[in-house]
Amino acid sequence: MLSLYLIAGTVGVMLFFIAVIAPTIFGVLSAPVASTFLRRFFPRYFLALGITVFIAGVFAETSLVQIASLVCAFLFVFSRIILTPVINQSADTHDQQRFKLLHGASVVINAAQLLLLIYVLYASF
Repeated sequence: MLSLYLIAGTVGVMLFFIAVIAPTIFGVLSAPVASTFLRRFFPRYFLALGITVFIAGVFAETSLVQIASLVCAFLFVFSRIILTPVINQSADTHDQQRFKLLHGASVVINAAQLLLLIYVLYASF
């Protein structure tokens, strides 16, 4: 049951970011300040959620929960270690086409993780 609580917490954090944090950042902060904030936020976001779903995978009671959690953990680590630095480099070099493509990939990965974790919760009850 611990794994499902961890997954539910992860889903809550992800939804809170989408519904509250992101709109607030772009509605209140200037573009340079928002960029600085997000460059510090996302590595921590990916690390914290990656650790959380990894622990959920370790303590999973079913193969569905274990596989989904570990896949999401891998994607959080990939996003933190590989994708985020390349996205930042694209922004720094003003390569807008590459930035949009990579940022879009990041959004798709995050959405896929969210949907997978919601499905796990739904299928587990």
